[in-house]
Amino acid sequence: MMNDITGIILAGGQSSRFGSPKAFAEYEGRFFYEHAACALLPHVKDIIIVSSIHDTVRFKRGERVKIISDI
Repeated sequence: MMNDITGIILAGGQSSRFGSPKAFAEYEGRFFYEHAACALLPHVKDIIIVSSIHDTVRFKRGERVKIISDI
């Protein structure tokens, strides 16, 4: 049963040591942020992904997934 909790995925940062945005690194054919969203969705009403303004267009939006900029 869903509750009124909103899950938040923090996907900002410069990724200077990693070399590219970690949210879009792939594992088993899916992006890291997709793995996080799939783990959260059964437990929350909605998900908000917070990312840099430059990367917001790269995320898949959905009825229960919203994307916002950290700027």
